[in-house]
Amino acid sequence: MRSTLEIGLGTLLICLLVWAGSFQFHDGIDRSLLFAVNGTSRTPGLDGFMILVTDFSVPYVATVLSLWGLGAEVLERGWVSARTLEVSLRVLGCFIALALAAWLIPTYAHRAAPAIASLLVIAGLWWAGGTYRNLPEETLAKLRRVFWLSVVSIVLVEVALHFLGPLVVQRPRPLAKPNAAWNTALHIVEDEYVRHGTSYVSGHAAALFAMLTPLMWAVRRPVLKLALFSWAALHALSRVYVAAHYPYCAVMGSFLGFAIATLVVWTAEAGEKRVDNAAVRVTPPG
Repeated sequence: MRSTLEIGLGTLLICLLVWAGSFQFHDGIDRSLLFAVNGTSRTPGLDGFMILVTDFSVPYVATVLSLWGLGAEVLERGWVSARTLEVSLRVLGCFIALALAAWLIPTYAHRAAPAIASLLVIAGLWWAGGTYRNLPEETLAKLRRVFWLSVVSIVLVEVALHFLGPLVVQRPRPLAKPNAAWNTALHIVEDEYVRHGTSYVSGHAAALFAMLTPLMWAVRRPVLKLALFSWAALHALSRVYVAAHYPYCAVMGSFLGFAIATLVVWTAEAGEKRVDNAAVRVTPPG
């Protein structure tokens, strides 16, 4: 109960900070940064790469993490064997990849993006399937914990975004009609021409940070922490590159996802320590 209250109050405080931040942007600076990021589109192949990052990062992590986590829970309960899960995830990865490629490749101008995403699905679920037999039980338990912390984090972020939607400053997206006086100078990235909705805050950026942050805190090697953070940050940058959001809106979305997920991780760790300390106090000596 105490941990739930702490997470609830902490999430409310984070939401208040994000709400207050919606009144603080500087349109001139933000617009200059937007043009600086969007202007790098002249680099050959960069449009396709950014489409891969911006369109597929969130569903990719959600798919691989969800299927792996559910499999780990099934294995922990003894319902199936590790070998069965390994084969199942790898077969499922191939099926999802083929379906994804058949569905999306014909609809994309940058066809390499869904094609590469399909191959990455196979690679991700191939790795996930192998973990059930190849990783130590302690590591599997830690990854299973990360999975549930990520689930809690993304649910809280989605609730926060729904709560904040009508309360924050309704800032039109860069490509929206109210910005027609200047947005014609923006580079339009095919496959991601977003005009409707509002810019503040970036839900994509918040979602990926919410899903990856528990893993950032769980891994020990600094290079892995940096790689995960860089992926989430690049994804936030890609939302600016395709002119779906202003830089400030992407930064605040990233803050929302990272802060809520960090709150969940720290509160869970504090709760576990309280339980351990209570167990030590009640354990009879000898």
